Amino acid sequence: MAGLYTMTAVDNALDKLMRNGYDIFLIPGTLIDSYVCVPDTDMKWIYEFRETPLNAWSSAYTVRRHSKMSKRLQDLISQAE
Repeated sequence: MAGLYTMTAVDNALDKLMRNGYDIFLIPGTLIDSYVCVPDTDMKWIYEFRETPLNAWSSAYTVRRHSKMSKRLQDLISQAE
């Protein structure tokens, strides 16, 4: 997936993923939000939503889709727990 998404679009996507059995992890860190969405089963995609600053006043989200859990994502999730 490529492109920038608004917070409303991300909220809708996170809501839909939760209804479809995903666990949502808010990644702690700086002022920039990141979410990792992990399915209950191994047969679905893993999604990563990352806030990207556009300028000093606004930001948007990028979305990355992963087919398997990387070490970096495992580390991010362990920070969130």
